[in-house]
Amino acid sequence: MSLASEPKRTRTESLLGTEAQRQLRQASRLSVFAGALWLPQAAALAWGIAGWAEAAPLARTLWMALAFALLGLFRGWAERQAARRAYRAADETLHVQRQALLDRESLRSGGASSAALAALLTEKLAALGPWITRFRPAMARARLLPLLSLAVILPISWAAGLVLLVAGPLIPLFMALVGMAAQDASRKQMVEVGAMNTLLIDRISALPDLLLLNATEASRAEFSARAEGL
Repeated sequence: MSLASEPKRTRTESLLGTEAQRQLRQASRLSVFAGALWLPQAAALAWGIAGWAEAAPLARTLWMALAFALLGLFRGWAERQAARRAYRAADETLHVQRQALLDRESLRSGGASSAALAALLTEKLAALGPWITRFRPAMARARLLPLLSLAVILPISWAAGLVLLVAGPLIPLFMALVGMAAQDASRKQMVEVGAMNTLLIDRISALPDLLLLNATEASRAEFSARAEGL
C-alpha cells in the first residue's frame, strides 16, 4: 500500500472502536469461510450431475445431493453469523460517533446549523453503515477466495485456471471504476442533502413572513425544484 493512501485508511478505520474491530475480524473470517464452502458445494453438484448422466448408482447421486444441501445450510449459517457480527460493529460505531458529534457540537459556538447537523447525524452518518458491514468482509473475500479457487482449479484444468488468471484482475478493475463514479455522485448528494435541510429549516422559521408576503407558492416551487434535482 502506498504512503499516500495510508493516512486516509488510518482516518477511516480510526472511527472503529476495539470491539467493533474484533467483530469485523470475526465477520471477515466467517465470510471467507462461507465463500470457501462453495468449492465443495460445486464439487458435490458436479459429481451428482455426472453420476446421474452416467447412470451411476442412485445412492451416489443421493449422497451428493445430501452433501450439497448440508454444505448449503452450513454456508448459510456462516454468512448469517458474519452479517450479525458486522451489523453489530456498525451499530456500535454509529452510536459512538453520533454521541461524539453531539457532545462536540454542543460545546461549539457558531458551529454548523441545526439542519446541517441533523443531516450529518442521520443521512450522512448512516452512510457509514454499508462501509462497515460490507467493505472489510468483501476485501477479505477478494484477497483470499480467488487464490483458493485458482489453487483448486489449476490441478484439474489448466485451461480454466488460465482463463481465471487472466480475467480475474479485470473484474475488480471495472468494479473500482464504477465505485469511483458512485463515490463522486454520493459526495455531491450528501452536500445537497445538507443544503436542502438548511433550506427547509430557514423556510419554516420564515413561514410567517412568507405568508404575509404571499410567497408560499414561490417557496414551495423552489423547494420542489431542489428536491427533484436531488
